[in-house]
Amino acid sequence: MSNLLAPYIKEHFSHTQTDYPDYWRVSSAGYCYRYNIFKRLGIPQVQELEPDEPRKQATLGIGTAIHEMMQKITRDTGLSVEQESEIKIPKWDLVGHFDDLFEFDGEYYLYDYKTTHSGSFKYKPELKPTHRLQLGTYMYALRDKYPTLKYGRIMEISKDDFLTREIPLEYDIFLETDIVEYWTGLNQAWKLYLKTGELPECTCNDWVGSWFATRNKHGKIWNSYFMNGEPCSIEYFNMYRELTNKEIEELK
Repeated sequence: MSNLLAPYIKEHFSHTQTDYPDYWRVSSAGYCYRYNIFKRLGIPQVQELEPDEPRKQATLGIGTAIHEMMQKITRDTGLSVEQESEIKIPKWDLVGHFDDLFEFDGEYYLYDYKTTHSGSFKYKPELKPTHRLQLGTYMYALRDKYPTLKYGRIMEISKDDFLTREIPLEYDIFLETDIVEYWTGLNQAWKLYLKTGELPECTCNDWVGSWFATRNKHGKIWNSYFMNGEPCSIEYFNMYRELTNKEIEELK
Protein backbone atom coordinates (compact mmCIF):
# COMPACT_ATOMS: atom_id res chain seq x y z
CA MET A 1 0.00 0.00 0.00
CA SER A 2 2.83 2.42 0.85
CA ASN A 3 4.27 2.06 -2.65
CA LEU A 4 0.87 2.89 -4.14
CA LEU A 5 0.38 5.97 -1.98
CA ALA A 6 3.90 7.36 -2.40
CA PRO A 7 3.45 8.94 -5.89
CA TYR A 8 0.25 10.71 -4.78
CA ILE A 9 1.84 12.05 -1.59
CA LYS A 10 4.89 13.25 -3.47
CA GLU A 11 2.75 15.09 -6.04
CA HIS A 12 0.16 16.65 -3.73
CA PHE A 13 2.11 17.29 -0.54
CA SER A 14 5.42 18.49 -1.95
CA HIS A 15 6.67 21.86 -0.69
CA THR A 16 8.68 23.82 -3.21
CA GLN A 17 10.13 27.30 -3.22
CA THR A 18 9.96 27.94 -6.94
CA ASP A 19 7.54 30.83 -6.33
CA TYR A 20 10.46 32.87 -4.95
CA PRO A 21 13.51 31.73 -6.93
CA ASP A 22 15.40 34.99 -6.39
CA TYR A 23 14.90 35.21 -2.64
CA TRP A 24 16.14 33.61 0.54
CA ARG A 25 13.46 32.23 2.83
CA VAL A 26 13.21 33.30 6.47
CA SER A 27 12.69 29.61 7.33
CA SER A 28 16.28 28.97 6.19
CA ALA A 29 17.71 31.35 8.84
CA GLY A 30 20.58 29.85 10.79
CA TYR A 31 21.54 27.24 8.22
CA CYS A 32 25.05 27.39 6.83
CA TYR A 33 25.71 29.75 3.95
CA ARG A 34 26.81 27.00 1.58
CA TYR A 35 23.64 25.00 2.28
CA ASN A 36 21.47 28.03 1.53
CA ILE A 37 23.37 28.80 -1.67
CA PHE A 38 22.84 25.22 -2.87
CA LYS A 39 19.10 25.60 -2.18
CA ARG A 40 18.89 28.94 -4.02
CA LEU A 41 20.69 27.39 -7.00
CA GLY A 42 17.97 24.73 -7.11
CA ILE A 43 20.34 21.82 -6.57
CA PRO A 44 18.24 18.68 -5.90
CA GLN A 45 18.80 16.60 -2.79
CA VAL A 46 21.03 13.54 -2.98
CA GLN A 47 19.39 10.44 -4.41
CA GLU A 48 19.81 8.64 -1.09
CA LEU A 49 17.04 10.78 0.43
CA GLU A 50 14.50 10.24 -2.35
CA PRO A 51 12.88 7.02 -0.99
CA ASP A 52 12.02 8.85 2.25
CA GLU A 53 10.52 11.88 0.47
CA PRO A 54 6.83 10.76 0.52
CA ARG A 55 6.96 10.17 4.29
CA LYS A 56 8.69 13.51 4.81
CA GLN A 57 6.12 15.37 2.70
CA ALA A 58 3.22 13.66 4.49
CA THR A 59 4.73 14.72 7.83
CA LEU A 60 4.98 18.31 6.56
CA GLY A 61 1.32 18.04 5.57
CA ILE A 62 0.42 17.08 9.13
CA GLY A 63 2.39 20.06 10.40
CA THR A 64 0.54 22.38 8.02
CA ALA A 65 -2.82 21.03 9.20
CA ILE A 66 -1.90 21.69 12.85
CA HIS A 67 -0.70 25.21 11.95
CA GLU A 68 -4.01 25.93 10.24
CA MET A 69 -5.98 24.55 13.20
CA MET A 70 -4.05 26.73 15.66
CA GLN A 71 -4.56 29.78 13.46
CA LYS A 72 -8.29 29.11 13.29
CA ILE A 73 -8.48 28.82 17.09
CA THR A 74 -6.60 32.09 17.69
CA ARG A 75 -8.61 33.83 14.97
CA ASP A 76 -11.99 32.63 16.26
CA THR A 77 -11.14 33.56 19.87
CA GLY A 78 -10.00 37.04 18.86
CA LEU A 79 -6.43 36.56 20.06
CA SER A 80 -4.87 36.93 16.62
CA VAL A 81 -4.17 40.38 15.20
CA GLU A 82 -2.54 39.16 11.99
CA GLN A 83 -1.42 35.80 10.67
CA GLU A 84 0.27 34.15 7.70
CA SER A 85 1.10 37.52 6.14
CA GLU A 86 4.03 37.86 3.77
CA ILE A 87 7.06 39.84 4.85
CA LYS A 88 9.82 41.00 2.53
CA ILE A 89 13.16 42.60 3.29
CA PRO A 90 14.46 43.70 -0.15
CA LYS A 91 17.93 44.71 1.07
CA TRP A 92 18.56 41.03 1.92
CA ASP A 93 16.50 39.42 -0.89
CA LEU A 94 14.42 37.90 1.88
CA VAL A 95 10.83 36.67 1.98
CA GLY A 96 8.70 34.70 4.41
CA HIS A 97 5.31 34.23 6.05
CA PHE A 98 4.94 34.45 9.83
CA ASP A 99 2.50 32.25 11.75
CA ASP A 100 0.59 34.38 14.25
CA LEU A 101 0.69 37.79 15.92
CA PHE A 102 -1.25 38.27 19.17
CA GLU A 103 -2.11 41.36 21.15
CA PHE A 104 -2.54 40.73 24.88
CA ASP A 105 -2.62 43.25 27.75
CA GLY A 106 -1.32 45.97 25.48
CA GLU A 107 1.68 43.97 24.25
CA TYR A 108 2.30 42.20 20.93
CA TYR A 109 3.52 38.60 20.85
CA LEU A 110 4.75 36.88 17.71
CA TYR A 111 4.16 33.12 17.67
CA ASP A 112 5.91 30.55 15.52
CA TYR A 113 4.34 27.07 15.65
CA LYS A 114 6.68 24.10 15.54
CA THR A 115 5.28 20.58 15.40
CA THR A 116 7.24 17.83 17.08
CA HIS A 117 6.66 14.42 18.69
CA SER A 118 5.69 13.88 22.31
CA GLY A 119 9.02 12.20 23.09
CA SER A 120 10.79 15.55 22.76
CA PHE A 121 8.80 16.85 25.75
CA LYS A 122 10.87 14.57 28.02
CA TYR A 123 13.77 16.96 27.52
CA LYS A 124 14.28 20.47 28.76
CA PRO A 125 12.96 23.06 26.26
CA GLU A 126 15.73 24.79 24.38
CA LEU A 127 15.66 27.66 21.92
CA LYS A 128 17.52 26.35 18.89
CA PRO A 129 19.87 28.82 17.13
CA THR A 130 17.94 28.37 13.88
CA HIS A 131 14.59 29.05 15.57
CA ARG A 132 16.03 32.10 17.35
CA LEU A 133 17.15 33.64 14.06
CA GLN A 134 13.95 32.69 12.21
CA LEU A 135 11.60 34.16 14.80
CA GLY A 136 13.93 37.10 15.35
CA THR A 137 13.97 37.88 11.62
CA TYR A 138 10.18 37.96 11.51
CA MET A 139 10.21 40.32 14.50
CA TYR A 140 12.84 42.50 12.81
CA ALA A 141 10.60 42.86 9.74
CA LEU A 142 7.35 43.38 11.66
CA ARG A 143 8.74 46.10 13.91
CA ASP A 144 8.33 48.54 11.02
CA LYS A 145 4.57 48.04 11.35
CA TYR A 146 4.47 47.19 15.07
CA PRO A 147 7.33 49.24 16.64
CA THR A 148 6.62 48.02 20.18
CA LEU A 149 6.84 44.33 19.26
CA LYS A 150 9.50 42.77 21.47
CA TYR A 151 8.13 39.40 22.57
CA GLY A 152 8.26 36.21 20.56
CA ARG A 153 7.29 32.64 21.34
CA ILE A 154 8.18 29.32 19.80
CA MET A 155 5.16 27.11 20.51
CA GLU A 156 6.05 23.44 20.25
CA ILE A 157 3.04 21.24 19.51
CA SER A 158 3.13 17.46 19.79
CA LYS A 159 1.69 15.80 16.70
CA ASP A 160 0.60 12.65 18.51
CA ASP A 161 -1.06 13.94 21.71
CA PHE A 162 -1.28 17.74 21.22
CA LEU A 163 0.91 18.64 24.19
CA THR A 164 2.14 22.22 23.91
CA ARG A 165 4.86 24.33 25.48
CA GLU A 166 6.27 27.77 24.78
CA ILE A 167 9.87 28.93 24.51
CA PRO A 168 10.22 32.72 24.89
CA LEU A 169 12.37 35.10 22.88
CA GLU A 170 12.79 38.80 23.63
CA TYR A 171 13.92 41.23 20.97
CA ASP A 172 17.00 43.20 21.97
CA ILE A 173 20.11 44.75 20.43
CA PHE A 174 22.03 41.47 20.68
CA LEU A 175 19.39 39.59 18.71
CA GLU A 176 19.17 42.38 16.14
CA THR A 177 22.95 42.37 15.69
CA ASP A 178 22.96 38.61 15.06
CA ILE A 179 20.11 38.95 12.54
CA VAL A 180 21.85 41.71 10.59
CA GLU A 181 25.20 39.89 10.62
CA TYR A 182 23.68 36.60 9.45
CA TRP A 183 21.70 37.91 6.47
CA THR A 184 24.37 40.43 5.47
CA GLY A 185 26.96 37.66 5.56
CA LEU A 186 24.80 35.31 3.49
CA ASN A 187 24.30 37.95 0.80
CA GLN A 188 28.01 38.72 0.75
CA ALA A 189 28.75 35.00 0.30
CA TRP A 190 26.20 34.84 -2.53
CA LYS A 191 27.69 37.83 -4.34
CA LEU A 192 31.17 36.35 -4.01
CA TYR A 193 29.94 33.06 -5.48
CA LEU A 194 28.31 34.83 -8.43
CA LYS A 195 31.47 36.83 -9.07
CA THR A 196 34.15 34.19 -8.55
CA GLY A 197 32.45 30.79 -8.18
CA GLU A 198 33.92 30.52 -4.68
CA LEU A 199 31.71 28.76 -2.14
CA PRO A 200 31.79 29.44 1.61
CA GLU A 201 32.83 26.75 4.07
CA CYS A 202 30.13 24.40 5.33
CA THR A 203 29.33 25.36 8.92
CA CYS A 204 26.34 23.05 9.46
CA ASN A 205 28.00 21.49 12.50
CA ASP A 206 28.42 24.93 14.10
CA TRP A 207 24.98 26.34 13.35
CA VAL A 208 22.54 23.42 13.24
CA GLY A 209 24.42 20.65 15.05
CA SER A 210 26.31 17.44 14.42
CA TRP A 211 23.07 15.58 13.59
CA PHE A 212 22.80 17.68 10.42
CA ALA A 213 26.46 17.36 9.45
CA THR A 214 27.07 13.61 9.89
CA ARG A 215 25.53 10.20 9.30
CA ASN A 216 23.88 9.01 12.52
CA LYS A 217 24.38 5.64 14.23
CA HIS A 218 21.50 4.19 12.22
CA GLY A 219 23.12 5.29 8.96
CA LYS A 220 20.59 8.05 8.29
CA ILE A 221 21.49 11.49 6.90
CA TRP A 222 19.53 14.74 7.20
CA ASN A 223 21.64 17.12 5.14
CA SER A 224 20.19 17.32 1.60
CA TYR A 225 23.67 17.51 0.06
CA PHE A 226 25.56 14.92 2.14
CA MET A 227 27.91 12.75 0.09
CA ASN A 228 30.90 10.55 0.99
CA GLY A 229 31.07 11.82 4.55
CA GLU A 230 30.84 15.52 3.64
CA PRO A 231 27.82 17.73 4.43
CA CYS A 232 27.04 20.30 1.70
CA SER A 233 29.38 18.24 -0.44
CA ILE A 234 31.59 20.00 -2.98
CA GLU A 235 31.88 16.68 -4.81
CA TYR A 236 28.10 16.51 -5.15
CA PHE A 237 27.94 20.17 -6.21
CA ASN A 238 30.55 19.60 -8.94
CA MET A 239 28.80 16.44 -10.11
CA TYR A 240 25.49 18.28 -10.39
CA ARG A 241 27.14 21.20 -12.22
CA GLU A 242 28.77 18.86 -14.73
CA LEU A 243 25.45 17.15 -15.43
CA THR A 244 23.71 20.52 -15.85
CA ASN A 245 26.39 21.79 -18.24
CA LYS A 246 26.06 18.60 -20.27
CA GLU A 247 22.27 19.08 -20.54
CA ILE A 248 22.79 22.69 -21.69
CA GLU A 249 25.23 21.56 -24.39
CA GLU A 250 22.78 18.93 -25.60
CA LEU A 251 20.09 21.59 -26.01
CA LYS A 252 22.27 23.81 -28.20
